[in-house]
Amino acid sequence: MQVHVIAPAAAGTIGVAGVRARRPALSVMRAAAMLGLLSLIGARSDPAAMRGPSVGPWTCAAGASVWRPALYTIPLLPDQGMSGSGVATLVPAPSPFGITLTADGHPVFDITVTVQNLAPVKALGGSQYVAWATTQDLVDADKIGVIGSDQKAVGKVAWNKYIVLVTVEPTPVPAHWTGAVVLRGFSPATYLANYASHPLFLGGMPPC
Repeated sequence: MQVHVIAPAAAGTIGVAGVRARRPALSVMRAAAMLGLLSLIGARSDPAAMRGPSVGPWTCAAGASVWRPALYTIPLLPDQGMSGSGVATLVPAPSPFGITLTADGHPVFDITVTVQNLAPVKALGGSQYVAWATTQDLVDADKIGVIGSDQKAVGKVAWNKYIVLVTVEPTPVPAHWTGAVVLRGFSPATYLANYASHPLFLGGMPPC
């Protein structure tokens, strides 16, 4: 009768009948994951890094190749028949605990809306331009602020998916916009939407 001896494996290896196979280098994987986490934390704490490329959200700094949209910079495009352009910049609201959250767990961002080359507001039937954040169904709206003489409005936003609008409004500003939409842009989380389940592709019916 033959006896097969299974030799004890050294630390970090599996030994069976003299065959030694190394386990995956878990310590290296953990170290890589930790470095990735630290880089994310560092980027969050550096507003300049979060704003992305300065030449535009769709091109790299050198202008040589196309990247994904910047996650903390929202381009604002003119609505049909309107002129001008703008950008909304997001920076996490300051907090002694690292990040500010709402009671239901949404991160709070300071948002700065900067516009340029807008038509005279009186030509559009209003008295001031106002920046808004609104839900995707356009039902709920939070006023970011009135566009000032510096062409900027500063406020806060705490939704996951939302739309940034610049509209023409009377004085005083209503609770929900009533005037024409001049500029619009979509929040970064919108890029994660599953458009295959959009009602547009389901004959107008929501998925089961």
